Amino acid sequence: MNRAESVRRARRAVTAAIVTTSTAVALASGAWAQDAPVTTTTLPEDNGCLGKIVRRPNCGAEPTSPGDRGGWQQLTLFVLVCAVIIGIAVYVWWRSRRLRDARRAEGHDPVSVARSHGGDVRRPPPPGISP
Repeated sequence: MNRAESVRRARRAVTAAIVTTSTAVALASGAWAQDAPVTTTTLPEDNGCLGKIVRRPNCGAEPTSPGDRGGWQQLTLFVLVCAVIIGIAVYVWWRSRRLRDARRAEGHDPVSVARSHGGDVRRPPPPGISP
């Protein structure tokens, strides 16, 4: 038996163990059992606050503590995350400009090299001219 075949057998054994364990856990927890009858609910006539997952505008309560929805801690965190993302984008832009200027000063900028050889930057060179 070679190494590749033994690796395949080990993978199959691990997969079988995972499937067996997850099936046993699901059966033991009664995941497929349905104890209570299914009930259906109807929406209120005025369609006020539909559900509790997505709140409609002006349907909630004002934040009472800093960690509540819309509290100053959440807003501060949001502004901080936005500032970090903008800062990363500006740094990457600034750094790429510096590196491109350095390559251009050394004569290694791909755009400058392609233009100096008479080729177009967006299409391959004509036959007979090596890139």
